[in-house]
Amino acid sequence: MEFVKKEIRNHIAYITVNRPPVNALNRQTYTELTEAFNSVYDDLEDVRVVILTAEGKHFIPGNDLNEFSGSRKSDMNAQSVYFANCLTNIYNCPVPVIGAINGAAVGAGFCIAAVCDVLVAAEGAKFGLPEMRVGVLGGLAFLPLMVPQKLGKYMTLTGNPVPAEKLENYGSVHSVVPREKLMEEAEKVADEIMTSPPLCLQAWKKSYKYIDRLDFINIEHITDLFILDLIETEDSQEAVRAFLEKRKPVYKGK
Repeated sequence: MEFVKKEIRNHIAYITVNRPPVNALNRQTYTELTEAFNSVYDDLEDVRVVILTAEGKHFIPGNDLNEFSGSRKSDMNAQSVYFANCLTNIYNCPVPVIGAINGAAVGAGFCIAAVCDVLVAAEGAKFGLPEMRVGVLGGLAFLPLMVPQKLGKYMTLTGNPVPAEKLENYGSVHSVVPREKLMEEAEKVADEIMTSPPLCLQAWKKSYKYIDRLDFINIEHITDLFILDLIETEDSQEAVRAFLEKRKPVYKGK
């Protein structure tokens, strides 16, 4: 892949966007991100968490406008397919995804950050949806994943970006750290997540995407199903033993 790199270390899959000069997304980059996240399904014996980040000054500042050279309707329709496939594969990733936001996450970058499970950000990083300034609505659908309603209205009506430090106050961003400590912070969160058994993390991903859309009875039913699936696994029993014996568990993904 040309613009997306994936490597696996210590049960973490690192997926990194690097499309100079600013990481604006074109269709090839969308496709490579889709392929990188889809390939995690083949790595489940080893991978327990994904860290998504980018190289350079910005995380993702939006789409590459050079691809909008023809009819705006046809361009937007074609682009939306790549966009939807990419976000769907990130959201449906079979393990938790930590977004390590190294700079501006604007437009499409805001949406990509929104579908990550946990966010850590570098000082000075900003989040925004400025599309109304150029006459389109942009990623309105992703606002509820990130910000309270009134802040979301302000962000989209004005186009003004919001600093990561403000979103940390709302709980949208877990932590804001100096840029040079960003990956260290993301790995710290990954280590905290990986104290749970691998199969439990995968079950969490399968169940969590339904919870926001269901009433209490159906939520209880889905979580009960996963509890029954997990309770007899080797890792679940190991987790209990390790807790009682006050030691670090050794998981096998079984």
